[in-house]
Amino acid sequence: MNFPSDYLAFLEIHDGFNKYIDAGVIKTRDMARVYHQFQEFLSKKLDDTQMMVHPPSIIPFYECAELNCCQCFYADWYTGEEIGNLFFSEKVIDQNDLGQGVTFPTFSKWLVSYLEEA
Repeated sequence: MNFPSDYLAFLEIHDGFNKYIDAGVIKTRDMARVYHQFQEFLSKKLDDTQMMVHPPSIIPFYECAELNCCQCFYADWYTGEEIGNLFFSEKVIDQNDLGQGVTFPTFSKWLVSYLEEA
C-alpha cells in the first residue's frame, strides 16, 4: 500500500505522538507489528458476517488506549487521490457509513480535527 502523501509529509516532522491516555499516532518502526496485532485481533474477535469491509485493507495509524479502538487508513476507500481513513471499533462497520461520522477523506483533515479536540 502507498501511504497518503499528507501522512508521509507529516512523518517528516513527527514520527508518532499522543495526547491524553491514548497510545497515539503509531511510530513507523511499530507499524508492521501493530498492523499484525490488529489483524490477529480482527480474526479472533470478528467473523466474516460482522465485517462489512475487507480486514487487510484496514491499516491502523492511531491507537486509542486499547487496540480495539483506532483510526485507520482504509485502503479500499480512495477520496480523489488520497486514501480515506475511518475510526474502527468492535462495532459493525458498514460501507454505507463511509463519509459520515468519524471518517475523514484525508489524513490532514483527521489531524486538524484531532488537534482541535479539547
